[in-house]
Amino acid sequence: MRFRFSAEKLESFAVPGDSVRIAYDQDARQLGIRVQPSGKATYFLLKKITGKPYRRTLGDYPDLKLAAARELAHKLLSEVAYWLGRPPGERSEMNPMLRPSSDGRLSFKDAFELYLKAPLKDEARRFVDRKKADARRQYLFDHCFESLASKPVEEFTTIFVDAYHRKLEKKHGPVMANRGHEILRATFNHLIKKNLWTAVNPAAGATRAAKRERTRILEDDELKPFLDALDAEENKDLAEFLALLFSTGARKSNLYSAEWTELSLPMRTWTIPAEKYKNGKETVIKLSPQAVELFKRRKAAERKPDKRWVFPSKAKSKSGHTEDYKHQFARVKERACITKNLTFHDLRRSFVANLITSGVPMPIASEAAGHSNLASMGPYGRFAKGAVAKALDQGAADMKRRMDAAEAEKKLLSA
Repeated sequence: MRFRFSAEKLESFAVPGDSVRIAYDQDARQLGIRVQPSGKATYFLLKKITGKPYRRTLGDYPDLKLAAARELAHKLLSEVAYWLGRPPGERSEMNPMLRPSSDGRLSFKDAFELYLKAPLKDEARRFVDRKKADARRQYLFDHCFESLASKPVEEFTTIFVDAYHRKLEKKHGPVMANRGHEILRATFNHLIKKNLWTAVNPAAGATRAAKRERTRILEDDELKPFLDALDAEENKDLAEFLALLFSTGARKSNLYSAEWTELSLPMRTWTIPAEKYKNGKETVIKLSPQAVELFKRRKAAERKPDKRWVFPSKAKSKSGHTEDYKHQFARVKERACITKNLTFHDLRRSFVANLITSGVPMPIASEAAGHSNLASMGPYGRFAKGAVAKALDQGAADMKRRMDAAEAEKKLLSA
């Protein structure tokens, strides 16, 4: 609908109705008004830029007078024309249609929210839990960029991002700093993709923090106290959860959400669906006899309240399964007198380290842990030193045996 806006016509148009109604001004043709069924009315400007339509809210009717709305519309259209008239390489500022109306500049928080709302690619949508992924990204933004939320994006330069990255590393460590860097880079890549940023991504040239691989495992003198603490634990669900982490090498998220249909105890396999696994591929884990026995014990236990989840939630969580044993884990570590920091993932690392220390070849240990490639085994090289020493001793002994046999044969021939 299009008509020449006037105070009388807008008053009769902006009334409650059965559906949303939109009208455009005959004079300022990109100026429109949107009326909700409740009767709430809002002025907006609709402008197509480089082939894409952009909508910018100007204010609420009747608080914003018609003359002021037209003036805002003309001013904004002038800013768009000036922005488009500059060479793409010189557009350091943002598309005016995306700037907040407060000070005319897009803040980093606004840019991040645009990135957060972006749809996933079709191939990624199959394997990613969008709700969890968004929660992780929001967590990183809140912890890494709270002080930069209101900073205009045009003030982000490579030098600034590089300096801020070092500050994050000092405050939160290299892993958090690098993940924060990924969020910042992805946010600007989204702006570039949407033609909202035409300069170089300021995160592209920043130096990422050197990653220090965590190598913590259950040491030999900690094994018996840890297992004894599991035997003494009154919460048998917790004890079996930790024992299964240690005997399967599984990630805690996969064990939390494990279903009985994924397990084939006669075949000693656990098939984790693609949508649950880290690399987005269906993964089959071979189970040790200890792990099979633990799963059988849980299946036969009367305390198990349902037939779907291996670790069902007693608190009726939304997922239906247990989601967090973190606080109870602290109790087990205290009973085992483990004072050095130990995490759930360290039990997975201990599983792999025990295999390698026992002489299991790297490729087989990697397969047992469900790694997608051998590159993930890099941090475990130090645990192979014992196996290497054993192989060297065996090689030296074999060489001596062959040498003695050759000498004996020489004497026999010369006799």
